[in-house]
Amino acid sequence: MEVKYINTQSFVDSSFFVKLSQLKLDVLKLDQSSRLVYGYYNYKRLAPGQAPAINLNDISFASDQELESQLPARSAFIVSGEITNVNTLEEFKSQSKLEFLTRVGGKLIDSIKNKAALQDPRLLAQFAVFSFADLKKYKFYYWFAFPALHSEWQITSEGPLNGDVPDLQFSLVSDGKPVPLTQLHTIPTDSLLHVAFVDTSAVPDAYSYVLRNFLTMLAIWARNWQISVL
Repeated sequence: MEVKYINTQSFVDSSFFVKLSQLKLDVLKLDQSSRLVYGYYNYKRLAPGQAPAINLNDISFASDQELESQLPARSAFIVSGEITNVNTLEEFKSQSKLEFLTRVGGKLIDSIKNKAALQDPRLLAQFAVFSFADLKKYKFYYWFAFPALHSEWQITSEGPLNGDVPDLQFSLVSDGKPVPLTQLHTIPTDSLLHVAFVDTSAVPDAYSYVLRNFLTMLAIWARNWQISVL
């Protein structure tokens, strides 16, 4: 069957730009190096037909634990990204989006190849923000990069996993329970490998683009198994 994917929308709270302005004035100044930021995807309160959406606010510049503490328990997945803020509008406009996305995509591929994404599957949803903050006019220019990989699959839909939603967006399923992807080596290769994916898309018959990255990782590290995605 053909699998359809849907891209992520971005919702940036005004507090994010207030914090960025403070950092630009007090910390970053002329420094244009990338800085770690965090966003989150709600998965508990999705309206019918709602596309996946990443949310950022002022706490996005803090730690992932602090961001998670500000959200209702077990309601969202925290993902990491980076922001690159340039000093002039000319630099912002002259940046090649393809070049920027290629660099971000390269980081995603590296995290899969070196097994970092097996240890921390949130890396499969990593993102990047490219921005310019005009502090004199209080205008902000930005765009997001969401790298999505491609792999060839013949997929059969198995339906939802019964029980509570796991804390991880990506997991293995053993004896009907979700277990971390790091336990992959404990599952015999002659058995059917069940993997669980908690989707952040409520669009009928269309999955979040992040599933593409998950399947690509499975194509590399779980190619010896027949796989069932729940």
